[in-house]
Amino acid sequence: MVDRRAKKAEKRRKKRDATHRGASNRTASGSTALSSTSKAAFIQEAASCPVGQCYISRNWDAPASPMPSLVMVVLPRSLPHGRIAAGVAMVDRTCIGVKNGFVTRPLLPRDFDRLLKVQRGALHGGMVPCDLLVAQSIVYHWVDYARRLGFEPHPDFPERLF
Repeated sequence: MVDRRAKKAEKRRKKRDATHRGASNRTASGSTALSSTSKAAFIQEAASCPVGQCYISRNWDAPASPMPSLVMVVLPRSLPHGRIAAGVAMVDRTCIGVKNGFVTRPLLPRDFDRLLKVQRGALHGGMVPCDLLVAQSIVYHWVDYARRLGFEPHPDFPERLF
């Protein structure tokens, strides 16, 4: 009887340990995060991959006031084996520049579509396809502007992907 209890306790301990190891590599959204060293290597590798269709917040170029102060830019890279990595930047056009930024883990095309669906709902009017040069221009123009005001881009902003 004692042996059975010990085996059961050991099984629970192993399960708990496995859960803790997995939880340390997960972000709030539940996706697997990359460690800082593997993230840097991943960004460097992804930066050499071809760029896919870029997306930007609808009404990003609205001529009339109120012009949207927050603009989301998504720049995907086609990785080997049919995966996609995307650089995402939330640009604050009032002064901060890149307010938030991140690189996704390697995604299947269907997961990338889900990401776009979530991002489309995040801002007023959703998102629309755009040219690579438009996406880069928006991001880097506001990075330069914010730096002149003393603001640096968000620390997780994957600048090499853009």
